[in-house]
Amino acid sequence: MPKYWSVRFVDENIKAASRADMAWADVVFASGMHIQHQQIADITRRAHAAGRTVVLGGPSVSAAPENYPDVDILHIGELGDATRALYEHLENDVSRPERQLQFVTLEKLPLEQFPTPAYNLIDLRRYLLGSVQATSGCPYRCEFCDIPELYGQNPRLKTPAQIVTELDAMLARGNPGSIYFVDDNFVGNRKFAKELLPKLVDWQKKRGYPVEFACEATLNIVKSPDLLAMMREAYFTTIFCGIET
Repeated sequence: MPKYWSVRFVDENIKAASRADMAWADVVFASGMHIQHQQIADITRRAHAAGRTVVLGGPSVSAAPENYPDVDILHIGELGDATRALYEHLENDVSRPERQLQFVTLEKLPLEQFPTPAYNLIDLRRYLLGSVQATSGCPYRCEFCDIPELYGQNPRLKTPAQIVTELDAMLARGNPGSIYFVDDNFVGNRKFAKELLPKLVDWQKKRGYPVEFACEATLNIVKSPDLLAMMREAYFTTIFCGIET
């Protein structure tokens, strides 16, 4: 978001947004997955009761915008041209529109331009896991998975330096003890994984192995024993695999 905007972050898994929070805000942004549908609807009702405009983005609305007819403004897709257009709109008008507005991303922001998450707004010690995203998308088309439709089949990449910066930012806000790589497939781009892993090994060694890592990957990861050896040295303790039946 623009740096001169004042932002108050509320995670309703921990504590509900208060009436004071709603009164403070010009606009209420919400995000979530399908499992949070009812909670998003409740946030929308409370924000509207306070006379506030609601903006919804994230995976659920991007996959099924028709599920959110009561939200004022929808951001569909990842960060990109729609995000810029949304911010320009809100700079000029934060009132509730007469009809729902939809901003749809056509040109995605390259992952290497993604900002470091605002970990300064939360206490990571209250979470079971930290999370980091190094890539987006997966080259495979497993029937049980909607990732190719949402994020594409050609994995987009952050830089190893970005990942290290994010890890340091997490530790500065309270070490969760375990950090999950939420990439749709950690080995979707093996060349990148082999570039990243030595950086993670170096990061762990310099800091005394403060965390363990976990990720999700396709089972063909076993065809790369050198990659698995580097993952072990970087202290990956868990790999989640989905199996196509």
